[in-house]
Amino acid sequence: DLIEIRKLILGIYTTLPNNSSIVGVTNTIEIESIQYPFPYAEYTLVKIGDVNGSASFNVNDQDQSENRSMISLEMDDLNLQENQSYKVPVRAKDLLKLVGVQSTIEWDTDLIEITDITQGAIDIQADHVNMKYQVKGMMSFLWMSAEANIIEEDDVLFYVHLNAKDNSNLSDAISLGSTLTENVSITDDLQEVTPILVFDTDSSLATSLEIYPNPASDVINIRTADNQSVYVTLMNTQGQVILRKAIENTGKLDIHNIPNGVYLYEITTASGDTTIDKIVIQH
Repeated sequence: DLIEIRKLILGIYTTLPNNSSIVGVTNTIEIESIQYPFPYAEYTLVKIGDVNGSASFNVNDQDQSENRSMISLEMDDLNLQENQSYKVPVRAKDLLKLVGVQSTIEWDTDLIEITDITQGAIDIQADHVNMKYQVKGMMSFLWMSAEANIIEEDDVLFYVHLNAKDNSNLSDAISLGSTLTENVSITDDLQEVTPILVFDTDSSLATSLEIYPNPASDVINIRTADNQSVYVTLMNTQGQVILRKAIENTGKLDIHNIPNGVYLYEITTASGDTTIDKIVIQH
């Protein structure tokens, strides 16, 4: 039932299919007072569960979202280059104790295509993400935990994987909203807070790297700006790791024993910024 409810919240379902989990009072029972309906022995009532904390027992309650406090989630404002792929960390800017996060990631389909969301400090799995509305520039996700996850400042909560369709700044292409799933996080004391997306304009990993030559035959040269330390991973197109190497400022990958073909390189900084692109090896 909770899996089905999760799909409803994510927007995968618009109604609960073939659901018989909620059975109420039968028509043969007369309730004299709605405030004091018990005891009745001959009926069953099963509640699926208030999995997103939004249930209300007061029909006069109003939307409290405008009164919530806010938490900042930070992404680097990358200078996206057309036809490049990126794995962008989403970091916490405050100390958090979370038991739940849900949101709708929205983007400009002319500028980028978001392909996936993967785990960082919170364990987001495939069944936590609704990919149904990618063509409309929307993807929703829902993560919950029975115990509070302590998120330190600058911890990576999760990663957003995207392809750039045009040259742009990331801040012009992506946002958080509530179109499919309400944008809200739940703290360990069950308080609702609203995540807002902020952008670090000091990071420009993708444009501060030189990777050459491409195609390459014996070595791949890598040069970083500002003496950055980076971690380089070379993978085949199935995602299998071929080699890894830590590089400071400048370095080389020895590829003379690697077969010809198209490969992916992933370069990650100490702060978690990541860029992914293709390279051809041709001896």
